[in-house]
Amino acid sequence: MADDPAPRHPVRRAINIAVGSVLLVVGIIIAPTPIPIGLFLIAIGLFILTRDSERAREAVRWVRRRVGALDRGLRKVEPRLPRGIARVIHVTDPNAPAGPSRRPEPAPASSG
Repeated sequence: MADDPAPRHPVRRAINIAVGSVLLVVGIIIAPTPIPIGLFLIAIGLFILTRDSERAREAVRWVRRRVGALDRGLRKVEPRLPRGIARVIHVTDPNAPAGPSRRPEPAPASSG
């Protein structure tokens, strides 16, 4: 499974980052309301941001390192989620090697 999504056009990337940021901020603002719509907006905003921003991926890794219950919950549901969402959870895994590209090295071809 390729960890990083395909490169996006810079304009599309900027739009995704703007939309994700707005959803995140609005979600944080309305999170204290009795209906948990804010939590859904936060999750959607983080999903969009982590696809296009290494800084957002690092922030999610930082949170997952410090909130063990969140990390365990994400690991538990990752296999049952659609591929796109599971990929985002995988690339924000705090135990994965650091670096801009988290793609595994291809296995050497066997000759024989």
